[in-house]
Amino acid sequence: MGKDNTPLREYFALYELALSYEGKSPKTIATYLSNLNRFANYVEAKLGRPPVLTDLSPDAVVDFVGSRKVVPKYEGHPFAGARQEPLSPFSLDQYVRTLKGFATWLREKRYTRTNVLKKLDRPKVPKTIIEPLTDAEIQRIFAAINTRTAYGARNYAIILLLLDTGLRCGELCSLRLEDVHLQGKHCYVKVLGKGQKERIVYLGRRAHEAMLSYRTFVRPRHAKDVSADEFFLTVEGKPLCVGTVQQMMVDVGKAAGVPRLHPHLLRHTSATQYLVHGGDAISLQHKLGHSGLEMTNRYVHFAAAQLAAIQERVAPMDKLEIRPLRAPRRK
Repeated sequence: MGKDNTPLREYFALYELALSYEGKSPKTIATYLSNLNRFANYVEAKLGRPPVLTDLSPDAVVDFVGSRKVVPKYEGHPFAGARQEPLSPFSLDQYVRTLKGFATWLREKRYTRTNVLKKLDRPKVPKTIIEPLTDAEIQRIFAAINTRTAYGARNYAIILLLLDTGLRCGELCSLRLEDVHLQGKHCYVKVLGKGQKERIVYLGRRAHEAMLSYRTFVRPRHAKDVSADEFFLTVEGKPLCVGTVQQMMVDVGKAAGVPRLHPHLLRHTSATQYLVHGGDAISLQHKLGHSGLEMTNRYVHFAAAQLAAIQERVAPMDKLEIRPLRAPRRK
């Protein structure tokens, strides 16, 4: 059987291996494979047979993406119920990016004579601005958490840590006891980020206090398995997963009257607050674990707009009773 007639799904396992060698996270790899399998399932349903390599074409991808436009938003999501609204342009773009990356890999490995999707354009996505949490919203969120309970104390520490450091939700869940250094004045967490890259992120005083309190008084109640290595645990003593944290955010957001609360909003808020209060883009890039300044600059532009609004509201000279400007005399 020639390469052109090889079942398309046989290449997925090879691509998965290549992605793991590149240092892609398990979550990223799982997303790529899910997108690829959805494409293969669509082609198989349309052709009535398993797809082969030659079935990967621009026309097939365009048809597939078109079919996804009518899929209800959040269909199959474990926490958010399906909504009768289409998938966002960002979700559709993710499908195209995944398939174009797969096609590029096929060409690099000479499984195809050309990059069959090289000229395929990606969908245009709007440049949306995610409004960070306001100070009032942050105050309501913490006021809604009962820190007198072990469950509440843990959630308080999690939300405070995410706001203080800008960690990704997956990075928080993967923190181990040995990664959290709470002794001395300059405390920090060692984070394993995207691409298996480690970085050090320092903690503020309040985050330090919340983390230390959780480790000292709360975690021992949950650690039913003495061999548990993860820093944050569920009430049952199991390691936290991203889905658990997301659901916790939903619950806290409802109680606080901030229904838009989710982990990435805390990361966005942390980055914006960091810049507004005097941080620089280079150190923020390291703090967030970005490989380049492209992503970080999005926060820079938004923080600049925030500062402009603050300047309009609290411009010092506008608050003083000083002699008004008078037009110069004409000669």
